[in-house]
Amino acid sequence: MTPAAQRNCRCTAGWDTSGDLAVPANITLMPLSPYSQELNVIKRLWQFMRNTLLSHRLFIDLDAILDVCCLVWNRILAELGCIGSTCGYPWALQGKI
Repeated sequence: MTPAAQRNCRCTAGWDTSGDLAVPANITLMPLSPYSQELNVIKRLWQFMRNTLLSHRLFIDLDAILDVCCLVWNRILAELGCIGSTCGYPWALQGKI
């Protein structure tokens, strides 16, 4: 792999493995094991949102849920470093994979 090449992990859901995904030559996709949920950054971010900002609430309808989720998402985006500290892997950033 050349220095400019990238490795990206992806889940192995059906829509990700359909073969219709156009992957540039300098990127190698590495499938995630179905039992490695801790490596899926979206699941980590969602768990953070559920545990810290969305817990212990009652909603009257679906629109109320969507409104609060949007507010929480915007709050996370406004907080510098929140996503990196929640979803980052210090050991991976140091090259100790």
